[in-house]
Amino acid sequence: DDRRVVNGSCFLHLADGRGWVFETKDRLLVVTEVQEFERGLWHYCLICEDDVETRISPTYSDDARTGVVLLSGDCIAVDERCTVANARFLKLADGRGWVFETKDRLLVMSEVRPKAEAR
Repeated sequence: DDRRVVNGSCFLHLADGRGWVFETKDRLLVVTEVQEFERGLWHYCLICEDDVETRISPTYSDDARTGVVLLSGDCIAVDERCTVANARFLKLADGRGWVFETKDRLLVMSEVRPKAEAR
């Protein structure tokens, strides 16, 4: 874990050797650590009444909106999921962006699981 502070900005050294990125700039958090990162294939449905716009990265930020909207009842395939700042985010397998699993403590996306096989 290599961090340096220069002129009030905190920099992180990339483990792959490509260089440095700033974690904070002018007291604004720019990069944050991702927890519980998973790759696989899951299926989710949008269960809230509101439409949800995908984001370019796992964030709630309006600045990251893509213009792609999921409608209530839409079901999607997810190939990556992670937790950022205690919030779970889902990456659409078709490349249209990221969505949040919950917002303001309300469940937005619900995982669809196969029914147990009859014996």
